[in-house]
Amino acid sequence: MKPRDSIRLVQAAPAMLVVCAPERNLGERAVRPSPGSSLAVRLESHIIRLPIAGCWIWTGATSHRGYGKFALTHENGRREFVGAHRVSFELHHGPIPPGMWVLHQCDVTCCVNPDHLYLGTVVENTGDTLRRRGKIGAPSYGESNGLARLDWSKVRQIRGLYPKLSQSQLGTQFGVSQSVISSVVRCKTWKEA
Repeated sequence: MKPRDSIRLVQAAPAMLVVCAPERNLGERAVRPSPGSSLAVRLESHIIRLPIAGCWIWTGATSHRGYGKFALTHENGRREFVGAHRVSFELHHGPIPPGMWVLHQCDVTCCVNPDHLYLGTVVENTGDTLRRRGKIGAPSYGESNGLARLDWSKVRQIRGLYPKLSQSQLGTQFGVSQSVISSVVRCKTWKEA
């Protein structure tokens, strides 16, 4: 499989996976629009509609977070990338007021279906994201954080070995960076209660 043919799976709902692709290579291809084409034609050329979920999946360029990137060229020739979901929202619902964000009801970052998009503030977006992903409440530190590479036994080993081994050597041995080791040995992180 060539790198450009790679696809990414995005969790959309508890029992549904949606395919987000950096390029349109999933089945029927739309004719490439000419550079002077309308925004609607250009947007449409990078969409695959999923009948069951109702999502319109953006198959053009995406950001590192999975949001569609839509290229706009200004009259002065300057090129700018904006969120494809924002372009879709404006085409179907009108201008986005200053300070407002375009949020996804479906939680699929590459979805550009205007029926799945709504306006909200950054605070609403953060709250919505946390609620959907079950992260409401106190932040998880230490072993309760599912992404932690260390546990208490390793932390105690690191603190015991530190004067004998350098922070870089300990980082290599335990699979973390030197800065993580530094925070551990100075008790900036992994503080004993």
